[in-house]
Parts: sequence; C-alpha cells; structure tokens
Amino acid sequence: MTIDENKLIESGLKHASEVATKFLNTIFGDSAKECSGIVSDTVKFWRFKNQVNIIIKAKQFLDEKGIAPGVVPAKTLMMIMEKAGLEDSPSIQEKWAALLANAANPSHTKTILPSFVSILSELSSLEVGILDKTFQTASAIEKNKRFEFQFSKQAFIQEFKITSDDFDVISNNLMRLNIFAPLASYGGMRAGEGNTTAPFVLRSDDLFHLTPLGYSFIENCRRP
Repeated sequence: MTIDENKLIESGLKHASEVATKFLNTIFGDSAKECSGIVSDTVKFWRFKNQVNIIIKAKQFLDEKGIAPGVVPAKTLMMIMEKAGLEDSPSIQEKWAALLANAANPSHTKTILPSFVSILSELSSLEVGILDKTFQTASAIEKNKRFEFQFSKQAFIQEFKITSDDFDVISNNLMRLNIFAPLASYGGMRAGEGNTTAPFVLRSDDLFHLTPLGYSFIENCRRP
C-alpha cells in the first residue's frame, strides 16, 4: 500500500468519525457532553456491577467446597471479565461464576479452553437450560456411548414448552457452536468398502448428539 493510499484511508476514517460525532451531537442536543458522560458512566457501572456479582458468586462456590483459589491465567481471566460484564441474566451469571471458579480451582483437572468464554457469551438463558438438561442425561450414560446417544427434538419441545420453529433456531445455533452435532455425525459414517472411503454426515433436525466439546464446555460451566 502506497503512502498516498494510506493518507486516503486515514482521511476517510477521519471524515467518518466527524460525521458520527456530528450525528451524536445532533441527537443529544445542547447536553451532548453531559449526556454522553452519563451514558458512559452508567454503562461502566452496569458492567462493573455484573462483574462484582459474578466474582462474589465464584468465591461462594469455592468457599462452599472449602477450596482456596489459585491464580487464573491472565488471558482467561480478562476474557471472562470482559464478556461476563455484559451479562445481567442471573442464570447465565451463575455459569460465568462457575467457569471462573473452576478456572481458579487449583485441583480442577478439566481443560478450560478460551473458546468456552466466547461460547458462553453467545447463549441465551433458554439455551443454558437446555444444555443443563442435556448434560444431566449425558453424564448418566457410559462414557464410551455418551456421544452416540440421540437426543430428541420433541422431548425438549415438551420439556421447555417451546415451538418447533424456536427449537430449530436454538439447535442450529448450538450446532454452529459445535455443542450439538447432527445425527450420526460423531465419528463419521462410511459409504462403500475400504478404509479410504470418505465419511459423510447425515443431517436431521429431529435428532442430534452432544459433542465432546459441548460436554466439556457444559461441565466447566457447572459449580465445582
């Protein structure tokens, strides 16, 4: 990229910033500075309040088990605090607190991936409830058969009193996050003969599996 091109980009960004600032000044009116300051302070306080609630819950979880907290890797801690501060749902705050508590538990042997933070930040309270129910069922199944067990769409519709369309959206989101997997996709299926035959995936919106990633994610978002 040439110097002239860089200057052109910088000029465009500056213009865009000026346009945005002018628009904000217009919609805020004469109290632009005061209002923007209030909004900024309110957002900071709201995030801080959520973060404090989650930290206190995490401490309580560890205290209840008599666990002395250890040092959480800076990357994991900062990611949790950044994302958790945006959450005001009590049920999801509890998951953030559990994830933080497990990360701070020196005796916790399960791997906590950075992606768990991103996954949790993209879930609704309803999805968290569905995952808790899924985990209860999966954890009671033998480990070598756990990810072959087929969960039924119809059972969750009845359990959570939601429509078929709503569950399809939820299940697609959980498949996108690789928590759920389409029917028979775990380990793949092979067509024809020979070891070189490529695996294929059967897709069903009525039956699905819990993935190893999904199981580990839910497990790490539960109280120590």
